[in-house]
Amino acid sequence: MRYLSNIFVLIASRGMALAGFFLLPSITSANDFKQYALYFAVWQFCSQLLSMQLGTTFFRCGLSNAFTRNLHYLLAFFYPLLFLALLAFISTLNFGIVMVSAFLMSAIVAVFIVVAEYARAKINERLVFYMHMLPGLLYLTLFTLFNYSELELSLSKLLFYEVSIYTIMTVVLLVKCEVKVKWPSVKLISSIKRIFPFWYRISFPLITNNLLWYFYFNAPIVIGYSLIKNVEDYNDMALLFRFVVAISTLSSLLALVFQKKIVNTFENDKNSYVKIKKNFLIVFIPGFFAASISGYFVFKSIVMAVKLSDSCGVCDVAFNNIAVFFCLFYLFFSIYLMSHYFVAEKNLTIISPSMLIGFVGYCLSILAGFSLAFDFSLVSIYSLCISLSITFVIRYFWSVSRPKMRDI
Repeated sequence: MRYLSNIFVLIASRGMALAGFFLLPSITSANDFKQYALYFAVWQFCSQLLSMQLGTTFFRCGLSNAFTRNLHYLLAFFYPLLFLALLAFISTLNFGIVMVSAFLMSAIVAVFIVVAEYARAKINERLVFYMHMLPGLLYLTLFTLFNYSELELSLSKLLFYEVSIYTIMTVVLLVKCEVKVKWPSVKLISSIKRIFPFWYRISFPLITNNLLWYFYFNAPIVIGYSLIKNVEDYNDMALLFRFVVAISTLSSLLALVFQKKIVNTFENDKNSYVKIKKNFLIVFIPGFFAASISGYFVFKSIVMAVKLSDSCGVCDVAFNNIAVFFCLFYLFFSIYLMSHYFVAEKNLTIISPSMLIGFVGYCLSILAGFSLAFDFSLVSIYSLCISLSITFVIRYFWSVSRPKMRDI
């Protein structure tokens, strides 16, 4: 029950952040939202690039007291790093250089990602989930205040509020983990040497897979900034890909509910695991496909029956892409759930190759769309569907062709 409760809190925290993003167009100008969409996409991708999956290492090593001292020497270095990045960020607000602000924000968020994962290992995990709610609460608060007062939120204020909340969250978690400020010393170098082998074994293999996911979600927004001249069209594309992130997040969290059962069954009862996996591959995957198609037609009929009296930009984006969303939900959920079987069997060899082959398909689809002069938004979203389909098909047939359990 506590596990499911944590999942609910995590879904609520991620959902609030995504919902807040969809509310921002109502309280900002179209041009400011366009700038913010670019800024948001850049720091989303760059934060993952800078963090280099260190959070996974800090979480795994943080579970053992043997690494606490070394990790604290490394985490102590984040205090001055946060302070300097925050000062530099505030100074860039006066010049309106969005890309520089985005890179500095990505450094702060990268630090938060690592600290949050370490905090999950050391303190109450639910506190970390509550921390993830704060950006969403910020967006909702700004929407309420500025919508009520009928004022427009400027881009510089929005960026300042956002960077402040991430900095505060990071510092609070560092303090809760009892990380004290220390001057860099020889012990910092020795701590890096101690942790590096674990990062190389635990985190390094995951970097390519993770970066490709964030590339799919954010690269079209960055590229489209210079290709799509109409502000409203660009903002609609930015909202479309935030919906994609929402679907991916929901799929990931729903799949996470089954992870513990799959892993425990593999460890404790191989015969039951074989039956569960067989049913997943032969019954669930085709059945879920049929259910997704049926769900699309049912939902579409409901949407056609219920027509909004007033036009809503966010709603229009959602209703115009129902088919794409159902397709993506099927692919995301199936891929994430299938990955738990790979983790249970401790065999991740297919993950990166399948992602890379899918990425090749993505690039070829983009190039084909450009050569045919199709709309960039459509090219981007359908290329994502093609890429995920390739990745899914490779993993599915690889799973089906795996040897029986006694041969694993």
